[in-house]
Parts: sequence; C-alpha cells; structure tokens
Amino acid sequence: GVCVEVRRVLSWRPERARMGATPLVCMEARTAVEGGVRRCLQVSVTRCGFCLQRGETLASLASELGTSWLQLWAANPHLDRPHDPPLFQPLNLGALFPPQPDDTLAGLARRFGSSTEILRAVNPDLDWTGPDGVQDEPLVGPGTLPAPICVVPLTCSAW
Repeated sequence: GVCVEVRRVLSWRPERARMGATPLVCMEARTAVEGGVRRCLQVSVTRCGFCLQRGETLASLASELGTSWLQLWAANPHLDRPHDPPLFQPLNLGALFPPQPDDTLAGLARRFGSSTEILRAVNPDLDWTGPDGVQDEPLVGPGTLPAPICVVPLTCSAW
C-alpha cells in the first residue's frame, strides 16, 4: 500500500457568549483502514476582545453591544480606517477591571459611565448575581478572588 499524506486545517470561532471562557474543544480524525484518534484542547477565549467577521463593522458591533462605533474606535487606536477595518482584525471592546469586594453591577456601571446592559453584553460568561443571589449585591464574595471584568466606559456617547 501507498501512504498518502493528508492535511486539514481546523477553523473554530467561539460564539460571542464564550468571551472570557476556557472551553474544551475536541476533534476526531478517522481513516477508512484504522480507528480514529481524538484530541482535545483547552482554548482561552479573550475577555474584552473580539475579531470582526465578514460583513461586520465597528458600527454593527457597537449596535449589538449598545455602545457607539466611536467608543470602539477609541479603544482601538491601531485602526487606521474605522469605517473599513480589516477582516478578522482583533479588537478591544473596553478595558479589564478587577472588581473590588463591595462592587455591584449597578455601581460599576455608574462608576464607569456605562450601563448594566453593556456590562452584561461584554461579560456574557459572568453570573451577575451577588453571593446572596440578589442582582445588586456585591459581585465578589468574602475571600473570593475576583475575575477581571470588561468595562466599556461611555466616553463617546454625549457631546
């Protein structure tokens, strides 16, 4: 028999709801003659980051997140053409902030001039209830090490 080398490229794009998550991605390769091989990888999805896909613009992403395209452009000074960014361009959605023990979702929104809706949209993996199960309770329980959250201050929303 002749051995033929075959190569395949795997492409995976996490859903927006996976921002900040570390999912396990598994794949399996099989041949007609032998059994298959399964490999799994732990993937870290960047918190507060995003890659524009075909057909997406700063304006469409901003609309989805409840902010303005100017806000996204301000967070991405490397973009020369904000109305025509390169495909798959990595973007910052905001800044990472470590919540303090007394921080609440509403309090963080007020502090950064943002909204609770935007904070939820850019941190879809986080449970926004406090340790006691109440929405406006502190986000960090006693003795808990807080995960940084993505904040999008609305610095470009009003003139």
